[in-house]
Amino acid sequence: MKRLILKLKSKFSAPINNCSGMTLVEIIVSMALLSIVLILAANMFLTGMSILAASTKKSQKSLQAAGGIENKAGGAAIGSAVISSSTGNFTLVFGSSSYTVSGSYVTGTDSDGDVRYKSFQPTP
Repeated sequence: MKRLILKLKSKFSAPINNCSGMTLVEIIVSMALLSIVLILAANMFLTGMSILAASTKKSQKSLQAAGGIENKAGGAAIGSAVISSSTGNFTLVFGSSSYTVSGSYVTGTDSDGDVRYKSFQPTP
């Protein structure tokens, strides 16, 4: 009987060494790291979207100014772009050779005045 009691006592009093699984602290730390990474990723996404929107707006204004120059050259209605021109010379230098072409400098500005598109049109 004494042996049985000692056997049962040793069986139930042995420390539990079951280390599988995660502690609450490990779960909280991993959730905190995951949330920091997700916040950084969301911030990069939103920054990229705002840069894309600004770039699209500037591109549309540039196309509006360039379209005004093309319409003026073709004799069509200019639209909302503001077009100004001045005469002058344009010099190209290739090594020791230089070529001068006379013509007009045409500047197209979008309706808000934010973007300028410049062009040189030689005289035929």
